[in-house]
Amino acid sequence: MPYPILTLPYPFAKRLRQLLNPFELKELQRAAGSCVRNELKPIVKSCNMTAVRIIPKGKNDCILKCVDNDMTISKVNQLLVNSLLGLWCVFLNNSNFENATTTQLSIRAVTIAFYSCHITKTVLRNVSKIAIGARRLDFRSSFIDKDVTFATIIAAFPTVNCMTIEKAYSGWLHDLKDAKKDFREVDITHDNFDELFSFKPADLYDYITVR
Repeated sequence: MPYPILTLPYPFAKRLRQLLNPFELKELQRAAGSCVRNELKPIVKSCNMTAVRIIPKGKNDCILKCVDNDMTISKVNQLLVNSLLGLWCVFLNNSNFENATTTQLSIRAVTIAFYSCHITKTVLRNVSKIAIGARRLDFRSSFIDKDVTFATIIAAFPTVNCMTIEKAYSGWLHDLKDAKKDFREVDITHDNFDELFSFKPADLYDYITVR
C-alpha cells in the first residue's frame, strides 16, 4: 500500500530507510511505485541467481562468481543478489577484504558454506555484512581460529539456526546455551575427545530443556 509510505513525515521516512536491510528497502520501493520519495532512493538494482561464490581476486580483494554468469561488483551502485541455492565462500582469508569491492553488495542466501577458508573474526564480520538472512552455516573443510567461538559466530549471524562445524572447545556447550537460540541442528566433528565432551551430563540436559 503506497499511501502510508508516501505520507510519512521527512524524518520518519529517512529513518525508515536506515532501519531496513537492502532487501526490505527494495520491497518498500516497489510498494511505493513510481512515486517513490527521495528519502527512499536511490532505486536498488537486484537480480536472482541459482548460486553465487565469493572467491579471492589477487591478495587484497574478492570477486563474485555466479553459476548463471559472472558479475561485476560496482564500488558505487548497490547490488542485491537473491541466491536460490546459497552463498559459497572459497579460499577466503583476512587479506581478501583489505581492499574489497564488496561494500555495495548484499546477498540473500539461506545457506552459507565456507570451503578451504581461514575463518577469523574479520572474515566472519565481513561476510556477515554481505550475506543477509542466513539460516544455515557450513564450516567443513575450513581452518577456524582459536578465538572464534560459537558466541562469535552467533553474534555475526544472529538468524542462523543450523550449523555444521569441525571445531569444539572447552565451554562450547555453555556458549550455545547462553545464546538462547532454538537451533534446529548443530553438527560438530572434532578430533579431541576431551574438548568435544567437555561438559557434564547435567549441562546437556539443561541445554535441551532450555530449548
